[in-house]
Amino acid sequence: MEQEVKFSDGDFKHEFAEMSSEAVMFPKYREKYIEQTQKYIVRALEAKKISCRIDLEKRVIDVMTNRSTRDPFIFIKAVNFVKLVGRGVGIEEAMKVLEDEYFCEVIDIKKMVSSDKVFEKRRDRLVGPKEMTLKAIQILTRCYVLVHGKTVSIIGGFRGVEEAKKIVVDCMNNIHPMYQIKRLVEKRKMESDETKENEDWSRFLPQVKKSSKKSKKKKVVGRPTGNMPEDAAKRKEDIEMETGEYFVRDESSSKEKEEAEERRIRRKERKMKDMEKYLAPDE
Repeated sequence: MEQEVKFSDGDFKHEFAEMSSEAVMFPKYREKYIEQTQKYIVRALEAKKISCRIDLEKRVIDVMTNRSTRDPFIFIKAVNFVKLVGRGVGIEEAMKVLEDEYFCEVIDIKKMVSSDKVFEKRRDRLVGPKEMTLKAIQILTRCYVLVHGKTVSIIGGFRGVEEAKKIVVDCMNNIHPMYQIKRLVEKRKMESDETKENEDWSRFLPQVKKSSKKSKKKKVVGRPTGNMPEDAAKRKEDIEMETGEYFVRDESSSKEKEEAEERRIRRKERKMKDMEKYLAPDE
């Protein structure tokens, strides 16, 4: 195994050909905290040979290299340090990023979901009841994880940051954090077991299966294929003609008409006879 090469300022005698600078803005609610800790922020960056200027009115922190800076990567770490402080991370935790063994990741979880209701539900799932899920993630990944507003900040070793990031991204994609937590627990057990050092651990790890209920689609019954058009629906008269009701109904209706006419004539005759009683006799 190759030995890790550590950076030393003595390896670089000359200053940078070009100076680098970046302005990092911070929200208004962090203004008071940064005002109280600005001297510690400046000292932490000066210890790494990085210049810093804090403008509380414009809420901007300028990070710059100077003539004493020799490490080209420390500028990126200094910018990350300032961003973490602006995201709500305490200065004690954020200062760890300035060391070579620590890395960070700031994840914007709001962009991963479509609605505010889903965002709040999955963010609460990531934190867990009484922050138990978040504490389990921090213990297993050996990272500092902060869920603040619309972002998640992670600080730790490279491997731990990648593991914690996967849990966060999967949670926002509707995979419960407990699945990855169970896998990490099994991994830690495998790491402590020397007999399984050279084995494939995939068969020992629980597999994540995302299940979703699919609604049954109604089967659409279409018209049978063919060149001939469909038969038109039969009328009521056609059905009565087939059964014979149509002709019987006509005969019965004609008889009823004749009987009604006879009754009308008889009624008229009776009325005429009644009227004759009131007529004066002929003289």
